[in-house]
Amino acid sequence: MIDGSDLQYGIDVLLDEFDLHPMQHQALTECSQQLERIIDTLESARLSEAAEALSSTNV
Repeated sequence: MIDGSDLQYGIDVLLDEFDLHPMQHQALTECSQQLERIIDTLESARLSEAAEALSSTNV
């Protein structure tokens, strides 16, 4: 399974290493920003679930 961070790294490599058409560069930049927001949201949800599980076991 591909991790979101791996996808983010791949996009960053494309942006840094290749001479892309401006529209391709813009599209990948926007994709990178959206992916970063998704990864952050998923990580926050995971942390919230873990905190909730811990608090329910300490009751």
